[in-house]
Amino acid sequence: MKRYCLLGFWVLVFVVSFTASALAKGDRLNPGEYMTPGNILVSHNGKYIFMLQTDGNIVLRKVEKNGKKKVLWSSGTSKYNVTKLIMQHDGNLVLYLHRHASWSTGTGGHPGAFLVVQDDGNVVIYTKDGKKPIWSTNTAQ
Repeated sequence: MKRYCLLGFWVLVFVVSFTASALAKGDRLNPGEYMTPGNILVSHNGKYIFMLQTDGNIVLRKVEKNGKKKVLWSSGTSKYNVTKLIMQHDGNLVLYLHRHASWSTGTGGHPGAFLVVQDDGNVVIYTKDGKKPIWSTNTAQ
């Protein structure tokens, strides 16, 4: 009996370890990928930056021609001391304070959905096939 319990524990550790296993980069957050405070995603054209700030706020900025960065959208979560922003396998984008969710897009139920920082300034979560948007910042320029 103890052997099965121990095996079950290690299987659980393995599954949990790989549910959010890759640090995001580029312009996307794919299922299972995450951002930690200070990490950024940048649109392909380099004009828009999506960032998880160290204060817990998720912010989308436009890089102006003079180099200044204009805030287009924020999650309003600067009061939270968060640890990760995860694009979960179920399609929900969730901001975590350790193991507790402090903010989400409410888009669960769409396995395989992914987030993209688009060249038009909109950040969008699409269904797995990339055809249907299920959430966005509504910031297209």
